[in-house]
Amino acid sequence: APSRFILADINQTTSDWDALCSADDTKALYDWLRTVNDQQPVPRFVDLLDNLNVFADASQLAFCVDVRGMGPSYTRLCGRYGLFPPAQRTGHTIVQKELCSLHLALQLLSEVDLVLQEHGPRPKTYTVYTDSEINLHRLRQDPAKDDKLGRYERRRLRLIRSEVA
Repeated sequence: APSRFILADINQTTSDWDALCSADDTKALYDWLRTVNDQQPVPRFVDLLDNLNVFADASQLAFCVDVRGMGPSYTRLCGRYGLFPPAQRTGHTIVQKELCSLHLALQLLSEVDLVLQEHGPRPKTYTVYTDSEINLHRLRQDPAKDDKLGRYERRRLRLIRSEVA
């Protein structure tokens, strides 16, 4: 944002395209460039050869999905987050919300996989992480036992199973 203000000042104080900037504008621009260069670097390389890690989590109010590569920095490839609608904030349990975040994680992974299939390299494996033991248990059990669950859980479990199959 500071660069926009600097450029706006340069546009207002410079008479035409070929004119030189004022000394104050030049100093402001160089100060801004120095500040940008001194900031903490963000690693850009994401190691996709062996494994891609996908993290899913949810709380009472929000969900988050984070996709990261391997290696010492675990560089972030992409992610998604959001707030649950007001009706879901009070009408759904944390377990249901964790199931929703897991489903959203697999949807994002599917989108990432489509891009990697076309542009490569494609990882050998994908690892999906969730901290919901209840949902892991439900996913491992016989789908016939899902009949005892509510419609919300049954639908999400069915979608998740179809995405990982």
